[in-house]
Amino acid sequence: MQPKALFRIALAVAVSISVSSPAEAQLGRVGGAIKKKAKEAVGDKAAEVVGGKEEAKPAAAGTNAAPAPAPANKVAAQAPAPSLVIDNAVLTRFAKSLDVETARRTGVKKRAACINKAGQGPEMMQVLMEMGPEADKIQNSKTLSDAQKVAEVQRMIVAMEEKQKAVEVKLCGPVMEEMYIPQHEKIAGEANGFTQQEYAKLKERIAPYCLARERGSDTPADTRLAYTEDEMVAMRPRCAALMTVFKQIS
Repeated sequence: MQPKALFRIALAVAVSISVSSPAEAQLGRVGGAIKKKAKEAVGDKAAEVVGGKEEAKPAAAGTNAAPAPAPANKVAAQAPAPSLVIDNAVLTRFAKSLDVETARRTGVKKRAACINKAGQGPEMMQVLMEMGPEADKIQNSKTLSDAQKVAEVQRMIVAMEEKQKAVEVKLCGPVMEEMYIPQHEKIAGEANGFTQQEYAKLKERIAPYCLARERGSDTPADTRLAYTEDEMVAMRPRCAALMTVFKQIS
């Protein structure tokens, strides 16, 4: 397909989204929508022109394709850690680590919810509406070639996405990286002198016991878990407070 036709596809989607309702605006960034539309109309090669790069395609069956690398934020598997004795000192450190993990994990969810709400707000809509006049200027230009017009649409989308990110930071706070639970555990545990495995093991032992205490029992549903009398004495007065936090991340 010729660049002129591709430009019309990109421009049509850009303009349509720039005047969409707030509910429609939250369905995604204009760049992604334009790229998707281009793919549907002219295939992957057209999407490469709009998106600025060619997307990787899956290797054919029987080829010697290299395996995909593991996510960078995934904690490497290690040998099981021995159980720490649960006493008052360990519980104090554990409670602080649990607070750190809870703040991190709930913070990511709260920011995502804030961004969804912001997508319907006036500041985000203003960013989208600003695309209209600029798109008209590009479309009506007598000096730009069709290929240059496509490039200008791409530049306009990149600039708009940067403005969207600035609005998100202003309204919802700085970007928070989404992580696997073990990565949260590593950060939370190390903040109070535990390894990730030690902290995770404590969660596996303390949470079931405190859940049992809510039922008035000292015996967790998982009968493989065992505690000394001293450990149960240390946990009992702290279980109510710990369960309040556990429930935020369960």
